[in-house]
Amino acid sequence: MESRFRGRALKLGPNISTEQILPARYSTLTKPEDLVPHVFEGIDPLFMSRMKKGDIIVAGANFGCGGSREIAAIAVKLSGLAAIVAESFSRIFYRNAMNIAFPLIEAAGVFPGIAEGAIIEVDLDKGLVRDITKMRNFHSVPYPDFMKTLMQVGGLEEYVRQRVKKTEL
Repeated sequence: MESRFRGRALKLGPNISTEQILPARYSTLTKPEDLVPHVFEGIDPLFMSRMKKGDIIVAGANFGCGGSREIAAIAVKLSGLAAIVAESFSRIFYRNAMNIAFPLIEAAGVFPGIAEGAIIEVDLDKGLVRDITKMRNFHSVPYPDFMKTLMQVGGLEEYVRQRVKKTEL
């Protein structure tokens, strides 16, 4: 997995819940292609029609709050978004995203500091969000080595699979 992403900023507010990310009525769908049209439907029913592959969500504090639905993080990853940058994340959503190797970065000031449609670059290794449009930088803590490894191998499940395979040899 790449550690740098560049895309168009799509802004969402603070306190975005897992219900808004993927309404519960879609949690029983089993095919990925059936989930994707409903991503962020709880906020904006037309969100997926304006989203382009590689876009990056910029959000306020407490992104992913509410129920601990792993399916919400999975649906976001499947949607084609490159990453989410927020003031802060709910811890369970953060962990669910890391488990499936979907990049998140916390950076103070991003929500008021980055405009809708701005071109931004996210560097997980440096802990940097750069607004290319305004030439502004927002800093975060870089991913620790273990989290980088999870991202590189494709998530926790693949990481464990590789570790088990190594011990069997």
